[in-house]
Amino acid sequence: MRFSFSSGSLPTYSLPAIFEIGNNAGADAIEIMLSPRLLKQGATRLRFLEEGFNLPIASVHSVMRLREVSRARLFEDILESARLTRKLENCRSLVVHLPQTSSAAFTSRWLETVLEAQEILANSRARVSVENLDPVPAEDTADRDEWLSMTRWRVLSQEFGLGATFDTSHAAASGWDLLEYAENPHGALDNVHLSDVGGKAYSHDLLNTLLHAHRPPGTGNLQIERFLARLAQTEFNGLITLEISPLRVPWYWLPSAQRALKEMLGFCRSAAGDARSQFTTNPRKRGLRSRIDR
Repeated sequence: MRFSFSSGSLPTYSLPAIFEIGNNAGADAIEIMLSPRLLKQGATRLRFLEEGFNLPIASVHSVMRLREVSRARLFEDILESARLTRKLENCRSLVVHLPQTSSAAFTSRWLETVLEAQEILANSRARVSVENLDPVPAEDTADRDEWLSMTRWRVLSQEFGLGATFDTSHAAASGWDLLEYAENPHGALDNVHLSDVGGKAYSHDLLNTLLHAHRPPGTGNLQIERFLARLAQTEFNGLITLEISPLRVPWYWLPSAQRALKEMLGFCRSAAGDARSQFTTNPRKRGLRSRIDR
């Protein structure tokens, strides 16, 4: 296993500061959550940062937008994310969400786009990795439940040669058995978005995501330790990516955020039986702070 974290968990920090936090906390890698701004900046700055901090970008999350956009923009975001990912030589996964609809026309166009993104990545190390979704209760239908089921998610990746990203918070919300899956993950699994779930559940999707789900591992109701231990027994060699709500990570002071991330990584390593009891950090190249704005 390689232990990573999502840059989306630290939105109040600059990108160089996020790399510094991850490096000093002992992360093996980082997942970059793309924003429209990062997409426009391109891959050069990202490559410079991963080299300077010696922290590889092992996965990229396709563009996340706070506002709803047209379907055309949504599909183009996936393709542009693939074009950027192709330029990152250490990246293995481009994470793409399943569409939150069972509409035949939409899902067909989404699948065409995902396969086109897969073609864009053909000459790189990366592949598209489809993430299971958190259901929206107000939209639940029999057809939609079938589309978002674990069986359909497994079959989709196997039929089309795609990777799979297993999100523990989303899986719990869907009623999936995490421990059962950990004992028998399918061969396409290359990334686990790890977080806990606990406290009050909210009807508003964003509030639920920020406050109820995506808690630090070991602070909620899920059996995260047992999940990691069982997954480790299968000799899973993909990513364990901490995807934590920004409200659950200190946003006000870099040393506090670094300490919190180090504790979370330590929890995960211990649960998975990782022999490393101390983290080794790679010294940052001098002069990086002055060459890129923080």
